[in-house]
Amino acid sequence: MVTIRNINFENNGALSTGTSTLFCTGKSNQVITSGGAALYNLHFENPPAGWVALADDMRVVHEIAWAVPGTRLVLGKFNLYGAECLLDQLRAMLML
Repeated sequence: MVTIRNINFENNGALSTGTSTLFCTGKSNQVITSGGAALYNLHFENPPAGWVALADDMRVVHEIAWAVPGTRLVLGKFNLYGAECLLDQLRAMLML
């Protein structure tokens, strides 16, 4: 488990698929770079109207969770990949 608070995160091998969880939290907006490694869990605990942006394509294999409604995930030109059931949950939350 890695918690990032009010900082950007660049994965240089610190997290691997296994059962890793990346917690994004704090009052500042954040940018995360997966470094090509898949994450097991990605959790957002940022305040409402805050955002977390992807700096590269990212794969999450188990769970994406928002602890605080209103935090935005900014994809930009990057893609977020996950298991089909995970993507179905995300589509339902985004009303896509």
